[in-house]
Amino acid sequence: MAVGVEPRRTRTAVYSPIRHLAWALWLNHNPARCYLTVATTYAGFFDASGKPQTPVLYVSGFISTEEKWLGFEKEWIALLRRFDIKGMFHTSDYVRGAGEDYEQFLHDDARRIDFETQAVSIIKRNTLKPFSYGVILADHRAIVSRYEMPYGFERPYSFCGLQGVYWIMLWLGKKKGTNLQDKLHLIYEDGDEDRGRFSDAMHRDFDVRPNFLPKDKVHPFSAADILAWRHNRLIREHKAKTPRPPREFFGALFKQIPHGPSCGFYDYKTLEAFCEEKRFARRDRPTTDVSGVSDA
Repeated sequence: MAVGVEPRRTRTAVYSPIRHLAWALWLNHNPARCYLTVATTYAGFFDASGKPQTPVLYVSGFISTEEKWLGFEKEWIALLRRFDIKGMFHTSDYVRGAGEDYEQFLHDDARRIDFETQAVSIIKRNTLKPFSYGVILADHRAIVSRYEMPYGFERPYSFCGLQGVYWIMLWLGKKKGTNLQDKLHLIYEDGDEDRGRFSDAMHRDFDVRPNFLPKDKVHPFSAADILAWRHNRLIREHKAKTPRPPREFFGALFKQIPHGPSCGFYDYKTLEAFCEEKRFARRDRPTTDVSGVSDA
C-alpha cells in the first residue's frame, strides 16, 4: 500500500476541516491516545447523486487514511485556487457551466480537460479505494411492491448505502487488526433523505452508525460528488441507450482509478436475484404503497 507524505508544516498553522473533523469524531477517546488513533484510522467520505423522483440514485465515495485525506485537502484547495473557483466544488454546476466559478469552462474544452486531468490525479494519489452503488429507482419500486424487504432496504438511499458498507466490510476484513467499529469512520453528506433510516439499518447490520456532516468546507465530499455524478450519468445513458456523448465529463476517472466489485448498480433483474438470495418473502399481492416514510 502506498503511504502518503504528511504535508509540510508551516510556522502559521492553517485551519484544516479534516484535522478539526478528526478531533471531533474521536473526542470521546482518551486524549493521550487520540492522535495515534486518528493517524492509524481509515475514513470514508460519501455523497449521493439523484433524488427519489429521478431515474437513478447513487451513493458513492472513497476510503483513505487521514494522512492521505490531509494531502487531498491541500492539493484540492490549491487546484481550486489555480482555476479561480472560490466556493466548494459542485459537479452539477461545473458540468452546466453554471455560476461565476464555472462560466470559464463553458466554451473552453482545453481548460476543462486541464482541470479534470489534475482533479482525477489528485483523487487517485490521495485515496485508496472507491465504493459506489446505485439503483434504478423504478425497478427498486417494482421490487419493493413484490417483496417484503427489511427496514432500510425498502428505501433507495439506505439500500445503496448499505450495499456500499457491505463491500467496505469485505475490503476491511482483508486488513489485519482493523474493524469498522474503531478503525474506520464513514462520513456522509448531511441532507439526503432517509439518512436516519440508513443509520438505524447500518447499526442493526454492522453495529456502528455513520457520521453525517454538511458539505461546507469538507473538500473530500467533492471527490465523492464527482464519483456519484459520473456513475449516475453513465447508468442513465446506458439504460436510455443513448449514443455516447462527444464530451465525457471526468471520463478519465474510470481509466485512472480501478473499479471492481466495490462499485455497481441494481436493476430489476439483479434486485430480484438479491431478494431471492436473501430469501425475502414474496408479497401475496403486489402493493402500490412502496414509498415508505421518508425520514431524516
